[in-house]
Amino acid sequence: MLGGIVCERGRSREMNRRKRRKRINYYGHHYFEGDAVRALAPTPQDYGFADLDEIRVVSDEVAKWKAARDRFSFGLTAVIVVVMESISVSIWGWNVLYYLLFPPVWVLALIPCGLLQLAYGEHPSAGRLKDFKGADARWHRTAEPFAEHERAVKGWIRMSGLDFEKAITRILRTRGFDARCTKASGDGGVDIEIFLDGRLDTVIQCKRYKDPCGPSVVRELYGAMLHVGAAHAVLICLGGFSGAAKEFAGGKPIRLVDSKQLIEYRNGGAPALFGESYRAEV
Repeated sequence: MLGGIVCERGRSREMNRRKRRKRINYYGHHYFEGDAVRALAPTPQDYGFADLDEIRVVSDEVAKWKAARDRFSFGLTAVIVVVMESISVSIWGWNVLYYLLFPPVWVLALIPCGLLQLAYGEHPSAGRLKDFKGADARWHRTAEPFAEHERAVKGWIRMSGLDFEKAITRILRTRGFDARCTKASGDGGVDIEIFLDGRLDTVIQCKRYKDPCGPSVVRELYGAMLHVGAAHAVLICLGGFSGAAKEFAGGKPIRLVDSKQLIEYRNGGAPALFGESYRAEV
């Protein structure tokens, strides 16, 4: 018996260690890892249940158990109170009922009620069920931002390249920029142009890559920026950027925008993401 308990605890600790490792790996890379987030979701098997159907059945049983416990404890407490009142009246007379009307005296009835509930006990599976529901609620609170991120990114991924560029242009115009899509072909590595006072100020390149962009893409955009004479450049890549790409962009008038930043900007945050100086006069 003791060996079985030790083995069960060992398996539980190992499961928690694996989930912690997954959590560390996930939060280190927030792009396109919805599977990693879902892997952190508690399963019925983690808490000794066969499936969700068994959890529903156990939930009903626990609710009935609690209702029966409440009926037992409240009913017996009422009997105890009546008996105590009868004894008090027989000893001190009917005048004692006047003192029993004060609220502090009523609180004394909670003592036998609580003791009776402790004596009745909990449903054998109530603890496991409570642990599962608590873990499931915590996971949903944690996973919701990533689920929102995944929904937004998948919508962009399904678009064609031109539709994605138009979507980014609409976002920029909503935030007050004079943004214009370039021609579908022969754009010279520039997908969107931002004008300030009628003058080309910023060039943007949009990539729907699932993997991080490397330095070659940043170099291409930097060359295009110099070629057209723009003051700034922005590279948008849903999959993020490699360390070499960030290193190349360092110290240059190039902004690297990933999917998380883009979603925050679309939702009205990150006001300086594309630079306050880029904002068109509207």
